Amino acid sequence: MYYRYGLEVDIFDESSSQVRTVRSVGDTLRRAGVAVLLLAGASLSAGCNETTTPIEVPPVDAPARVEISYSSSLLRVGDSLVATAVLFGATGDTIRNMPVHWTLADTSVATVRTSTATGTTHPTRVLLRRAGQLQLSVSYGNMSMVSDGTVMSRDAAVLRPVTTDLLTGTKRQFRVNVYQNFANVTRRLQWSSSQPQVASVDSGGVVTALAPGSATIAMDFGEGKLMASVSVTDGPRLRFVDVAAGDHSCGITSEGRAYCWGRNHGGSLGTSEALETCQSKAIPIVTRDGTTPYWNYHDCAITPVPVDAPEPFSAIFVTSGDDSCGLGRSGAAYCWGGATWNPLPGPPRAPGPTPGRLGTSATTFLTLDPPCVITAAHEGFCAGQNFYGERGTGDTVRHIPDVAGERVAGGIQWQQITGGFAVWHRCGLSTDGVAWCWGTDAAGSLGQRYDPAGTAPKAIVPTPVRVKTAFRFTALSVNRDHSCGLTADGTVRCWGRGIVGGTDDEVSVPVAPVRFRTLLSNSHCGIGTDGQYYCISATSAALMTPPGFPVRAVSSSAEENAAYAMTCIIGLDGITSCWSPVGYTYDYYGTGRPDEFVPSGTRRVIPGQ
Repeated sequence: MYYRYGLEVDIFDESSSQVRTVRSVGDTLRRAGVAVLLLAGASLSAGCNETTTPIEVPPVDAPARVEISYSSSLLRVGDSLVATAVLFGATGDTIRNMPVHWTLADTSVATVRTSTATGTTHPTRVLLRRAGQLQLSVSYGNMSMVSDGTVMSRDAAVLRPVTTDLLTGTKRQFRVNVYQNFANVTRRLQWSSSQPQVASVDSGGVVTALAPGSATIAMDFGEGKLMASVSVTDGPRLRFVDVAAGDHSCGITSEGRAYCWGRNHGGSLGTSEALETCQSKAIPIVTRDGTTPYWNYHDCAITPVPVDAPEPFSAIFVTSGDDSCGLGRSGAAYCWGGATWNPLPGPPRAPGPTPGRLGTSATTFLTLDPPCVITAAHEGFCAGQNFYGERGTGDTVRHIPDVAGERVAGGIQWQQITGGFAVWHRCGLSTDGVAWCWGTDAAGSLGQRYDPAGTAPKAIVPTPVRVKTAFRFTALSVNRDHSCGLTADGTVRCWGRGIVGGTDDEVSVPVAPVRFRTLLSNSHCGIGTDGQYYCISATSAALMTPPGFPVRAVSSSAEENAAYAMTCIIGLDGITSCWSPVGYTYDYYGTGRPDEFVPSGTRRVIPGQ
């Protein structure tokens, strides 16, 4: 163990007046004992004598161990932190001012600013450059110590949301998105607010907006903090007049402003702002070591976020996959998300969060039901891979990838086309109220025969055919094996598998004693004339909301993809709530509480309302 020292010698003349000062810097004490220092030569003034000075070097402990620590236990790419090394002797005493040398095994992961350090803690600053294993060594004499760590990406552990705006009286769940080996500190989380009178936070990270102002929410994990900003206002309440439900859901206000929440797959929420990272609930899968829960991480928004829409919307739609679409008040249609399908002939859409206009600047639309659209001239266009003739073009030519749509054959003037992506057939309603269907005629779903048991051979009909019924309809609804229509008097009549009571000449059968005001296009559910929400079976209608709870609008994706089944309703008071019959899509409710399961028929208010 070596110490370096500096010696200062004052030189005096015979009258004891100071002549000059001589300094010696950088000498090394190598072992315990007495060092004799000689001062002579040019260092002395003329007429001075050489002198010797004994200095006693006391014995010190040899370093027996070292403790290496960082200024933060969270190692993330781009961070600059301080590494310290405290040396201890065999007796446990701290050894100070002994030079140490810092080195890195991989300088592409991190760099050190100072390779040699002294002092009590021998500090050096470390710049973390990329994700990987950090091996930082400190050496002293012929001994060394290595500290191992993992440098994580910037989003490996982050407090979400980073920033958020809240209305007074609303709540928002904040949480730490954790990856890799940061999880071992999550049991020590402590939450705090810089302005608890503006926004308080409980022990579970739920923030309550109390008064206008700003606050910083901090999550302390013992050796560091993650922070987020909250702005609280008394602004206008969020009220939706239309809603579309799915693994992501969207709504529009009376002013035409669009908001979305849930899974942000491919930009389906229509925003490029920083969002949360959510995890779907555990899905059991079989792995080599047995059945293991699988957690699906994805970008999401647990409360509504505004869509970067080019104009106010009059209606909004979501698919069972990656896309959302809006119908502008000008008649223009826009879609956004991860897919590239285009319902019109032409090039594929550009994927991403920015709403892109369908067709040209002159193309306007009457309505949308992705992947089908109806133009303002009542022309119908559909996309699809066409395995079952679902494009309605008169052929079964495959379209893989599905990038461009075609006009539906027959020259029919349409007011509705429905079927979505996940069914085997589609149906459309002409402007005179006649029902037409095409695709796979499974169990009479195209309305060409009475076959409730599905015993007749399946046939593919790629051109629209008129349903064999004398009734005219105001709306249609399509499921995999049967179809339904709503008459002007509120009766729902269905045909296809399980629908008993029809004939080959009149395939449609009234299925429920309840009269309906609206009927959803992608599930046999709707709003009754009493204002309540019902879903239809082959013989009855089940009430899906608490008795006495009237509904303004409703949307359900249950028939398209059960894995992401979601229902959203808007009450007469304008308040929207969502629920799901399955247990691992909690993040999609929009309630701001990602760990709370909302069972069917339960009202959980979306924040901001």
